[in-house]
Amino acid sequence: MKFFGLFLLLPCGEALRLKVWDDKPKGASYSDKEILPSTARHLKSFCTQAKDMEKGSWVSLKEGEFQEAAASQTSQKCNPQQMMWEPNTCKLPYHADETPKTPGRVVFIGDSITDVSARSFAWFYEKLWSKDLNKCTYTKDNAARKIGLQLRKSGFKESEIASAARYIDQQGFRKNHHWWGCNTSVAYVPTDTPPPKGSVCGFMSAVKNFGSEPLGPQDVIVLNWGAWEKEDKQGFWQESMNMMMKEYANWDKAGTAPKLIWREMSPMHWGAGSFNFNKKDFEDTQTTAAGCSPAGGPNQMAAQMKKKGEFPLSNTDMFRHAVRAAKLKVDGTQIDFLPVWRGSAERYEDHQPLSKYQKEHKATIDCTHFCVHGNVHRFWNSAIVSIISSMKERDALSALEPKNASSLSEGTFRIGA
Repeated sequence: MKFFGLFLLLPCGEALRLKVWDDKPKGASYSDKEILPSTARHLKSFCTQAKDMEKGSWVSLKEGEFQEAAASQTSQKCNPQQMMWEPNTCKLPYHADETPKTPGRVVFIGDSITDVSARSFAWFYEKLWSKDLNKCTYTKDNAARKIGLQLRKSGFKESEIASAARYIDQQGFRKNHHWWGCNTSVAYVPTDTPPPKGSVCGFMSAVKNFGSEPLGPQDVIVLNWGAWEKEDKQGFWQESMNMMMKEYANWDKAGTAPKLIWREMSPMHWGAGSFNFNKKDFEDTQTTAAGCSPAGGPNQMAAQMKKKGEFPLSNTDMFRHAVRAAKLKVDGTQIDFLPVWRGSAERYEDHQPLSKYQKEHKATIDCTHFCVHGNVHRFWNSAIVSIISSMKERDALSALEPKNASSLSEGTFRIGA
């Protein structure tokens, strides 16, 4: 997959004025808003609770203040001004080493949005590029053989192997996506939908053994299925999620479960009022030179987040229902929920713009995926690092002082310096 950037330069420290929807009806004019440096970051402790990351504001960054991408990758930033999401009550790390790091792998599972997120995280977390991540992969040509051997070794029936292999083949290699990172600290497993009945256990076993050693309590899974939920016309996703979380519960009972982070579904920007994909707004977007545009302002964002049966809440409810069905809890230690929708919803300009070549060849505007090394993924990367660190520290302290473990939910410990 190739990513293209927007080459623009602004004087260091100069604030970028961006269009912001002012909560007026469709067709109303836009107002400008300056993204300014933080005035309170130095007074805050690092975030230890994922829920505290939802409410905040975007702040501008100075050159050298944050972990920058290599010069060879700067074309993938898109946005000329560097920013960061700053929660109201805590702060996120600007560099990966600002939070304690412990051994373990981080495996991302999900659609192409997650693929981009995983690649961005791999650089932020370990300075890993595609050449590193692609040294050990499953491809369409070898996946069935490799996974079949592993599942047979684990005692699966031939019918279960065939079902899992069919699901993996259908889901795992669309549009040049593939399983990558089986020998690195960050890996990605491509799939647009939860595994259907008959494929759950085989798929999860394949994920668990995608590496030289099986995933275990020292590792982390970052998961989201959401962008393709609109295709679930018959409501199969909930049942599939329930079965998957019940298998995860079996891992947990056996003491072999990695930690699990559900990354909230991300917003899209197809025009006023369109935080999610629909065919009409997509087609309308393709006819304008403006590209992606704000879907709404603070009031619309707040309203959208509360709409039952619509994204992102419907996707979040699916996950939480599955957790409850498996008799598990989003406890911040073994399982956590990362709220990224609200902060990401403001960054309509952080989607990948079309290059001259793409325009000449009639490529479609992409208002779904965000730039690999842009501001939105900087937010996600830092948030994931913070959650991983806090989950593991909470776990360690709970094991040492079980009677005092409950005090950690009150945010009584700090991560990093």
